[in-house]
Amino acid sequence: MATQHDQMMKELIATFPDQFLRLAAPDVAERVRLGEVAFEPEEHYPGGPTGRERRSDLVARARSRETADREDEETEEVLLHAEIELRFGNEMKKRLLRYHRGLSLKYELPVHTMVLYLRGGPDGPREQVYEEQSLGRVVSTLSYHSLRLSRLPAIEFLARPEPLAWAFAALMRREKGQSRPSLGMVCVHRIITATGLSHRARRLLCQCVMAYAPRNQNEARELDKILNQAEDEEIRTMTTSVLEMWQMRGLEEGRRKGLQEGRQEGRQEGRQEGRQEGRQEGRREGRREGEAAILLRMLARRFGELSPIVEERIRTADVDQLLEWGDRFVTAGTLDEIFDGKPD
Repeated sequence: MATQHDQMMKELIATFPDQFLRLAAPDVAERVRLGEVAFEPEEHYPGGPTGRERRSDLVARARSRETADREDEETEEVLLHAEIELRFGNEMKKRLLRYHRGLSLKYELPVHTMVLYLRGGPDGPREQVYEEQSLGRVVSTLSYHSLRLSRLPAIEFLARPEPLAWAFAALMRREKGQSRPSLGMVCVHRIITATGLSHRARRLLCQCVMAYAPRNQNEARELDKILNQAEDEEIRTMTTSVLEMWQMRGLEEGRRKGLQEGRQEGRQEGRQEGRQEGRQEGRREGRREGEAAILLRMLARRFGELSPIVEERIRTADVDQLLEWGDRFVTAGTLDEIFDGKPD
């Protein structure tokens, strides 16, 4: 099962696929139509009776574009496959080969594979070759691209034109005397002050910085303090929005875990119909109350004291309505935008 960090990075790359290709595999980026990358559903790989199931991170279709040396050739459809690894490990090469075989067989397309190492790994970006050997000879060869972030100079990526590079810079090598929280502040400021980015894009990029720039709790607290004391109001607002979103995601993961545990307990204790219905009703009501409490806290934090009418409206709403209001909260500037779905 993917961790929250895995999901975060996957969402970021899926939002900026063209920029990721330019950073991780520039030669591939030059030869495909970057504006037509279309992602496929998640691929599953059974692990056998004792092994754990594997899932490829990102798989997308793309088409080749005309270049100076290919003007007379027909466009070619290809598959782009990207894996995200928190830490480098030698086993990754074998796993990439297994993924490559499965994707080639299923889609019957050429597969271009990339791996992003957040920490450790060979210097990158670079092209890699893995050779599978048996009986003293090479039986399979995989060519792929790798990009290691941890030792690249952050200052060079902050100077690049791609906003994704500014978020990635938070994981990279700092300048002499610079702390990780200070580097994170530079990355956030670069993202916030850029033109042409949507609110959602800014939020995703800032989320990456705030997740990966600090390496421990002390650095995380220092980064929060620096951002909250920033003179730029938009930086403080974005920081609050990201932290609130993390809180909601964490609570939702806790609810899912609790629901799974509740189901297991229900199976162990028996399948008496009345007891089961009572538990289900209790879970639904508990979730509704929890969603209402979260939304009330977030609204009070942003808009100040709420009127009794607003509080009553939230406390009596169903779960689906509360979740919809919670989604609108991220980008809304007024209470009317949250409840009515449109600005004043």
